[in-house]
Amino acid sequence: MHTHYRPDHSFDMVASRMGFSRTFKGSWAIDAKNNLCRTFVGDAPPDTPNPLCLPFTPHKVGESWTVDVNGSSRTATLKAGIE
Repeated sequence: MHTHYRPDHSFDMVASRMGFSRTFKGSWAIDAKNNLCRTFVGDAPPDTPNPLCLPFTPHKVGESWTVDVNGSSRTATLKAGIE
Protein backbone atom coordinates (compact mmCIF):
# COMPACT_ATOMS: atom_id res chain seq x y z
CA MET A 1 0.00 0.00 0.00
CA HIS A 2 1.27 3.48 -0.84
CA THR A 3 -0.26 6.66 0.54
CA HIS A 4 0.57 10.04 -0.99
CA TYR A 5 -0.04 13.09 1.22
CA ARG A 6 -0.25 16.54 -0.38
CA PRO A 7 0.23 19.99 1.17
CA ASP A 8 -3.42 20.89 0.39
CA HIS A 9 -4.47 18.13 2.86
CA SER A 10 -5.63 15.72 0.16
CA PHE A 11 -4.30 12.19 -0.13
CA ASP A 12 -4.60 9.12 -2.26
CA MET A 13 -3.90 5.56 -1.26
CA VAL A 14 -3.10 2.79 -3.73
CA ALA A 15 -3.61 -0.71 -2.35
CA SER A 16 -2.51 -3.81 -4.26
CA ARG A 17 -3.60 -7.29 -3.31
CA MET A 18 -3.90 -10.61 -5.08
CA GLY A 19 -3.11 -9.23 -8.52
CA PHE A 20 -5.33 -6.14 -8.54
CA SER A 21 -5.02 -2.61 -7.22
CA ARG A 22 -7.49 -0.03 -6.03
CA THR A 23 -7.20 3.68 -5.31
CA PHE A 24 -8.86 5.47 -2.40
CA LYS A 25 -8.94 9.26 -1.94
CA GLY A 26 -9.81 11.82 0.67
CA SER A 27 -8.47 14.47 3.02
CA TRP A 28 -6.09 14.35 5.97
CA ALA A 29 -5.61 16.42 9.14
CA ILE A 30 -3.81 16.28 12.48
CA ASP A 31 -6.42 16.47 15.25
CA ALA A 32 -6.18 17.99 18.76
CA LYS A 33 -4.98 14.63 20.17
CA ASN A 34 -2.07 14.51 17.68
CA ASN A 35 -3.72 11.80 15.57
CA LEU A 36 -3.37 11.67 11.80
CA CYS A 37 -6.96 11.44 10.57
CA ARG A 38 -7.78 10.37 7.03
CA THR A 39 -11.34 10.93 5.84
CA PHE A 40 -12.13 8.90 2.74
CA VAL A 41 -14.32 10.31 -0.03
CA GLY A 42 -16.36 7.53 -1.61
CA ASP A 43 -15.30 4.03 -0.61
CA ALA A 44 -12.89 3.35 2.24
CA PRO A 45 -10.67 0.27 2.25
CA PRO A 46 -12.46 -2.85 3.57
CA ASP A 47 -12.73 -3.07 7.37
CA THR A 48 -11.41 0.51 7.72
CA PRO A 49 -13.27 3.08 9.82
CA ASN A 50 -14.03 6.42 8.18
CA PRO A 51 -12.44 8.62 9.33
CA LEU A 52 -9.37 6.58 10.23
CA CYS A 53 -7.41 8.29 13.03
CA LEU A 54 -4.07 6.92 14.25
CA PRO A 55 -1.43 8.38 16.58
CA PHE A 56 0.98 10.61 14.67
CA THR A 57 4.70 10.70 15.34
CA PRO A 58 6.96 12.78 13.07
CA HIS A 59 9.52 10.81 11.05
CA LYS A 60 12.36 11.69 8.72
CA VAL A 61 12.62 10.58 5.11
CA GLY A 62 14.04 7.05 5.03
CA GLU A 63 12.80 6.03 8.48
CA SER A 64 10.67 2.89 9.00
CA TRP A 65 8.36 2.08 11.93
CA THR A 66 5.49 -0.26 12.87
CA VAL A 67 1.84 0.81 12.71
CA ASP A 68 -0.96 -1.16 14.39
CA VAL A 69 -4.31 -1.01 12.56
CA ASN A 70 -7.36 -3.10 13.47
CA GLY A 71 -5.25 -5.66 15.33
CA SER A 72 -2.62 -6.15 12.62
CA SER A 73 0.87 -4.66 12.42
CA ARG A 74 2.31 -3.07 9.31
CA THR A 75 5.70 -1.60 8.56
CA ALA A 76 5.59 1.99 7.30
CA THR A 77 8.46 3.80 5.55
CA LEU A 78 8.57 7.52 4.78
CA LYS A 79 9.81 8.15 1.24
CA ALA A 80 10.27 11.42 -0.62
CA GLY A 81 8.13 12.07 -3.68
CA ILE A 82 5.52 9.82 -5.25
CA GLU A 83 6.36 6.26 -6.26
